[in-house]
Amino acid sequence: MQKLMLPVLLLGCIASASALADTCLNTDKEKYADNDVRSFDYGKCKPAAGAPDNSYNSLNAIGKQMQGIMERSNESGYSDAQREANLREIRAMDAKIKAYQNEQAAKRSQIKYGASIEKSGIDYSKYQYQNANISIENQQAIRQEIGAAITSGKLLETYGNTNYADVATWKNATDPAQRWKNCEVATQLVRAYVFGDFIKPEQKDPAKGYAIAKTGRYQSCGGTGYWLGRILEAGNPLVPGVDKDENEINGGKGVKYAIESAYNIAILNSYTPAYERMAEMYRLAGPKRFRGKTYFVMADFDSYPYWSDYGWSNEMYPMQFQYNKCLALDPANLICARGLASTYSDKRKDRTDDYTNYNPELAAYYTKYAKDLESKLTAAGLPLPAVTP
Repeated sequence: MQKLMLPVLLLGCIASASALADTCLNTDKEKYADNDVRSFDYGKCKPAAGAPDNSYNSLNAIGKQMQGIMERSNESGYSDAQREANLREIRAMDAKIKAYQNEQAAKRSQIKYGASIEKSGIDYSKYQYQNANISIENQQAIRQEIGAAITSGKLLETYGNTNYADVATWKNATDPAQRWKNCEVATQLVRAYVFGDFIKPEQKDPAKGYAIAKTGRYQSCGGTGYWLGRILEAGNPLVPGVDKDENEINGGKGVKYAIESAYNIAILNSYTPAYERMAEMYRLAGPKRFRGKTYFVMADFDSYPYWSDYGWSNEMYPMQFQYNKCLALDPANLICARGLASTYSDKRKDRTDDYTNYNPELAAYYTKYAKDLESKLTAAGLPLPAVTP
């Protein structure tokens, strides 16, 4: 404790010097009883003629006082051997921390797609849609076919009879072109059934679209993974019963894992809209309806957040990566430009290895970028997305 008190004691000495200038250091206090004022460190006294000035505000006195405290501390504190052992332990801990920081930095450097799962070190290739590599020309031909059905208003009439909620539909397709088409068609069917895109309002069937999205996600189809993420963000108001789905949100208890998993599938399969949505979820700490709220677990007699920031340190780099990827693919994406301005302004650090996204130069750059983009979009007569704090 005496070592910890040194800075405080020294500051007190200096701050009180002028007020106690008529007191001086008792150099023979050991002669007196504990209840004798002369046994205190300082007392009323006058130095003898020609004697050194030991008044309280004398640097000489302060120096002697500090020296005495350190000597007493040494007598009752650690031995030299103990101090050396402590120093070795501290150095060893510093080395472990540095090694961990280097390990985390190496993991971040390996991120290729921007999914948080990449940093975990597991084999993420199993979450990528397999055996569907076809040429760009074949992709365009299939999209033109689907586009023609949409344009004619016959998307459901053309593809709605195939049960994409059935795993067998996916597993029985072994031809790469058919597998690629399955993923593309299922993605558009989810949009149609759940969000009403491309179809008449009376043709909507949210439950059917949700079932297709879940099955497609488990088959690692990126498009269905993305739209599943959007469904999970919106919850019951969009698809009744979603929030109670034990295999997904489970009353909100699994909302973070479910949304992150859905968007990870989309990102790992290069479905680019997922970059914006997942980065926004990280920045905003989940959907608004769950933000800051908790649920109670009777078995633990404790409450837990629906979307906690416990994993924030694992999200900082993926979020920054996702916003950058989003803006690189779509330079006119104002949400991602604003997101980068916010991300690079954030001074928070990783809880385990001190990583931070904070960069004042980049924060200034993307703040200006976002403002310039707002002006250009306004000049073009285009609506601006609302600012989400």
